[in-house]
Amino acid sequence: MNERAGTLDSTPAGGADAEAFIVTGATVRAPGRAVRIAAAAMVGPLLGFVCFAAGVRQPQLSYIGVLAVAEATLLFLTATLVPRVLWGEGPKGKTTVRVDEQGLWFDRRRVLSRETVANVSLSLAPRRNVIVAAGPAPLSTFEIVLEDEAAARGLTAALDRSGSLPSYSVDAAPVLASRRWLVVALRAAAALPVLALLLTLMTLKLRAVLPVGYVPLVALAALFVFRREAPMRVVLGADGLALWGGGRAGLWRFVPFRLVENAVPCERGVELRLASGDALTLRVAGVDPNVDAQGDALATAVLAGFSHARLSTRDVNLEATLGRGTRDRETWMRELRALRERGGYRALSLSEERLVAAVEDPHAEPTVREAAALLIASAGATDLEDRIREAAARAAAPGLAAALAASATRR
Repeated sequence: MNERAGTLDSTPAGGADAEAFIVTGATVRAPGRAVRIAAAAMVGPLLGFVCFAAGVRQPQLSYIGVLAVAEATLLFLTATLVPRVLWGEGPKGKTTVRVDEQGLWFDRRRVLSRETVANVSLSLAPRRNVIVAAGPAPLSTFEIVLEDEAAARGLTAALDRSGSLPSYSVDAAPVLASRRWLVVALRAAAALPVLALLLTLMTLKLRAVLPVGYVPLVALAALFVFRREAPMRVVLGADGLALWGGGRAGLWRFVPFRLVENAVPCERGVELRLASGDALTLRVAGVDPNVDAQGDALATAVLAGFSHARLSTRDVNLEATLGRGTRDRETWMRELRALRERGGYRALSLSEERLVAAVEDPHAEPTVREAAALLIASAGATDLEDRIREAAARAAAPGLAAALAASATRR
């Protein structure tokens, strides 16, 4: 059994500058995998049967049936075999499980994005600790079995770190207003070649192959180009707010409260003025009768975080000592490991209380909080693990919660 309980990696799959919680030697089961494979395998034959049956009087449909079977088979084989070829399988069915700001990964394959983790549960038993991570769809549930209890608890905390944080569905239009026309231009560039090809085929009298009129076809293209963005999700932590894109778009932006210069309530939400000069409008989306109350709650929570950040004082000397600064992550982590081997925070004559205060300060620089947690863990201060976990549970900064949770499980 080769497990690293909460190992920090300097080159995670989600990006070279992100933290991750990693365990190896896990057994992974996907209860809905067999159903998905069976359903995918049936798509091609069903389409082919329908087209062949309809092709008795229209030979063109028989041709479409052959293409449907061939393409469905190709897609099925690609989806099944390519992940195995590119990512491989762990030895004897063992899998490396990774949690970072982008979501849940099995080996090098992301199975759930962070915003789609709907529920996480942990069942403890001797040498068989089962974590169940459920996504939004019935077939997106995964079971992770670990022998090490500390690793199971750490992985659960890393996965469930946003579950206890308040979140709101907000209208994406005001958030993406400055980039709206760029998005439209990119969609148009993608849609025009396809639209031109289809119109050309229709002009060549292949209407039987494309039984769609000109007007509906153009209308569908216009709908694709100018469609509204799906609502975004804003997750509020003690340190700031994380904006997640709709669907599987992932993290769009993280805004620390310490970088907010002004916050003003508005209709169904709040308007923010950032230190960079950018303006950000967050309005709760939906037609729920309580949408106004949700907007008031969002504004109240943001104003509270903003006010707390303005009153907080930063430990400048500690940030200069432990902060990453201009160093790349690999160099910074290497120096922290060297410091830990020389005696941890005692080598710097730093008090334990000062380091704990840095970990619990939501407005401290994230790398300082992570470094302080690592130094506390290096000293074996197990009595402080709960306080580090609580700080992790309140963090919305990408990667920070996983990093703090990893530190709290070190032995």
